[in-house]
Formats: sequence, structure tokens, C-alpha cells
Amino acid sequence: MLALRVKCIKMNKKTLGWILLGGGVIFLLYMWMKKRQTAGCYMFEEVHEHGNGETTWVSIIKQDESGNSLRPPSDWKQIGDSFEIKNTEAALNGTYNIVSIWYDENGNIGSLRVTTPPEYVFDYGYQQGGNQRDATYYGIGSIC
Repeated sequence: MLALRVKCIKMNKKTLGWILLGGGVIFLLYMWMKKRQTAGCYMFEEVHEHGNGETTWVSIIKQDESGNSLRPPSDWKQIGDSFEIKNTEAALNGTYNIVSIWYDENGNIGSLRVTTPPEYVFDYGYQQGGNQRDATYYGIGSIC
């Protein structure tokens, strides 16, 4: 009886080992895929119409909680290039051509001006420097 119990415990430890190994491999694959999906993308800050509403500024979050810059360098994109917005529940998802670029005080790209998407309804529930902004997808959307 004791021999049967010892054999059962050994088998359970072996099975547990395989389960843990499999779980570890799955976790590593998940992290690798997640990193690949966001490589070259920057976090969405806010959008707001410009001038008569024909164009819109799409802004990138400036820095993380530690003060590290999250914005792309000045050579990441140029006027006339295209970029993609993702993870906005289809509201702003799509490819846009850059009409103008605003650079922050560090020389990084802070905002990209594009033709206003005709189907997007702005929700100006946020203020930045006394100006109305739409921050619906702050930290959720990606600019790639």
C-alpha cells in the first residue's frame, strides 16, 4: 500500500512539473507576442480639431510616472508619411496621412495633424491648458 502511495506522489510531482513548464512556456509566448504588437507604437493622449475642423491633432503621451519620455524622436515620421491608430474600439482606428507635426520642447514628436475623420464624434470632456480636448482613449489607443 505504501509503495502504491509513493508511486502516486511521484507521478503527481512529475505531472505538476509538466503543467508548470507548459504554463511558463505559454506565459513567455504571451509576453513575446504582446511586446511584438506594441513595438514601434506610442500611447495615445488626446485629439482635438484644428481651425475650422478639417484637420485634427492626434497627441502622444509625453512621459511615464517616472518621467521617462514616451514620445518618438523627431525622425520617426515626416510630413506626408502615414501612421496607424489602433485600440480605439474602431472609433479612430485606421491609417492617416500626416499633414503637420508638432515637436515638444525636447525635440520629440508630440502631436500629428491629420485630416479629421468624418465619422468621429469628439467628446470634449477634458481641458489641457484651458483648451478643450478629447481624451476618450488616453492610454488605451496606440499610435503606430
